[in-house]
Amino acid sequence: MFLLKRKTLLSVFVLIILFAYLSVTAFAAIRYSILINGSPVKGEAKVIDGVTYVPMRTVVEKLGGTYHVMPDLNRISIIGKDKSMFGGHTKTNPLDTGSKAFIAINKGNDKFICEISVVGMSTGSESWKQFSQLNGPAPKGYSFYFVKINYKVLSVEEPGTEVHLNFYDFNYLDSKTQELIPSIPLLMNNYKLKVGETFNDWIGFLIKEDFQLDTITYSKNGDQTDALWIKV
Repeated sequence: MFLLKRKTLLSVFVLIILFAYLSVTAFAAIRYSILINGSPVKGEAKVIDGVTYVPMRTVVEKLGGTYHVMPDLNRISIIGKDKSMFGGHTKTNPLDTGSKAFIAINKGNDKFICEISVVGMSTGSESWKQFSQLNGPAPKGYSFYFVKINYKVLSVEEPGTEVHLNFYDFNYLDSKTQELIPSIPLLMNNYKLKVGETFNDWIGFLIKEDFQLDTITYSKNGDQTDALWIKV
């Protein structure tokens, strides 16, 4: 009886070792390197129980999209290139007034997704009177042009993070000089928004009288290499 138990235990032990060996061997044999558009990327794919697993952030960002983990919502958000500030609404194809754009910002400490649209415009010699911050009309040879922005923070990567809006984030393009000129620093200096909060207010531009405002930009990058262009 004792000998039988020893044989049984020995058989179980051998089976466990064999199973572990086969599992490790099989696991090691089904790892794959990853190529995106022909170029190798860091990380590897693995097949486990017939399911292929790839490092999602690596693949999404290599394809030009953005990947955000939102622990407060138990959600992962992926925005493709054509929906982010890197695609779609460019200088030659600006967002129409009244339409919405969904923008992913992923630079340094700024990692969030927002919704933005232009919902109103105001200009003319008397337009300045609706803003108590202004002490008088525009200087000679210039006009004020006001644009109402609807800007909502949809998610942030780090719970509790506030999104900062600054007048330098908004610019207009002078079609004659091709110069990007920031909005005037009187309606919004440093506005802070939490997830779910909305900025629905006016920003202003001081424009030469012989120039017609055509497009404005929103960007968190000072040199405008990454910008959402909006037709106004």
